[in-house]
This record gives sequence, C-alpha cells and structure tokens, in this order.
Amino acid sequence: MIEEKIFSALERIHTACRSSLQQSVSENGVSSLQAQIMLFLQQRETASVSQLAEHLKLSKPTVSDAVAALSEKKLIKKSFSESDARGYLIILTTKGKQEIAKISGYAAPFLESLGTLTDGQKQALWDALLNLLRTMESQGLISRQRMCFSCMHLGQNINSHTYYCKLMQAPLSIPALRIDCDEHERRTA
Repeated sequence: MIEEKIFSALERIHTACRSSLQQSVSENGVSSLQAQIMLFLQQRETASVSQLAEHLKLSKPTVSDAVAALSEKKLIKKSFSESDARGYLIILTTKGKQEIAKISGYAAPFLESLGTLTDGQKQALWDALLNLLRTMESQGLISRQRMCFSCMHLGQNINSHTYYCKLMQAPLSIPALRIDCDEHERRTA
C-alpha cells in the first residue's frame, strides 16, 4: 500500500533528522531534549513547562528536569509572572541563542535537499503535509498546532481552492499557510 511506503519514507527522514540533531548536540554539550526545547524557544521566544510538555508529548516532570539542566547551563532563564509568583515563562539567554544558532545548523543538509525540488513539488508537498498535520492533530497523534487550518481567521473559497486570512485581510497561497502563527485563534466547532 502507498500509505505504508509514505510512512516508511517519513520515518527515514525523521531518523536522519534525529541522527543529525544528535550529532550536533553532542558537539555542543546538550541533550536532544534540551535542544528540542531550545529550538522551540527559538521559534516562539517564550513558553511554559506545560506548553513544552504538550508540544513535545512528554510529561511535565521530564520537561522540568530538562529545563532545570538548561537553566544550570545558563542557556535559558525563567521570567516570573507578577500576578502569579509560581507561574513563569522560559526564554533563551544570549548564551542560549548563541548555542542554538550552532545547533540549528543540523538542518542545513535537509533544507538543501528540499531546495532540489521544483516550486510545484514543494507546494504540493507543503499542501499534503498541512493536511496530514491537520488529520493527525484531530486524531490526537500530535499536539495542537497553531496552524491556519484550525484558525478562526482562515476563510476558504471552496470552488477555487484559495484561502484568505480575515485578520490580515489578505489572500493566502498554499506556501503562505502557517503551522505556527502568533496570531492564531482556535476555531470552535
């Protein structure tokens, strides 16, 4: 079945990415989990332990241990809330930003490989991946994504298969659709 072949291909890509990340982190003195936390913070700037645990599909104690280790290494710091002394957000320190810049180089060969695809192939792949993520999210296989497909601001012209962001008041091409949008507001049923 083609589904099994696609899954096998995705699994091979995942294995290659994890192997490359592992090699990069071992050279920089952090664990894969710590690197994943730092990569997430690089994209989002701040996060709580709960948000990290949900995104990584791990328990809060496991994430808390990794956050404590990153804090000891001075790669992250905790920003405490004025309204709730127990609540805090995690942010990268300057040293953490420098380290994650080194670590994130692991993705370069994969990005180069994607660069060999035609624009049409990239667009078709992106569209298929977005739809796969949407399905996996609805099945509970991945954490909730802040993507256009689940956002109340997304409109769609069914006949022309085009999208429109009501917040930006602009049409969206397939490549412009996001999987992690700061302005995301979850659509209700």
